[in-house]
Amino acid sequence: MPTLIADVERHQIIVASAVSASGHAGPPERKYRSLLDTGSQITLISQRVVRDIGAASIDAGQFMPASGEPVKTDKYNVTMNIPIEMQKPSSAGNPRTETVFRGKQVDAWRLPYQPEGYDIILGMDFLT
Repeated sequence: MPTLIADVERHQIIVASAVSASGHAGPPERKYRSLLDTGSQITLISQRVVRDIGAASIDAGQFMPASGEPVKTDKYNVTMNIPIEMQKPSSAGNPRTETVFRGKQVDAWRLPYQPEGYDIILGMDFLT
């Protein structure tokens, strides 16, 4: 059965996400610490991620965070992958564990601040 690989730090689920800009050939190369946030409807990335992967804005708009104050920012299309452990059969008959990165393309909004301890908030748009 596929299993998500994550750490729990200060009551937060932290995942190592691999990210690349839309249109990048091959698998995502840059890895970042991501907060798994089931309370967020959208995925957000820090300015550091935008700069590192060379993402180009596809739109500008606003989103409504939990504070209730609208935030104006840019939106980017990125490929986001998270580590999943898979049990694979071996020639000896004993299952072996293999870690693969799986995910999808999502539209991610740029965070208006640099969070301490992570660069990405994985929201329900990614998780579903």
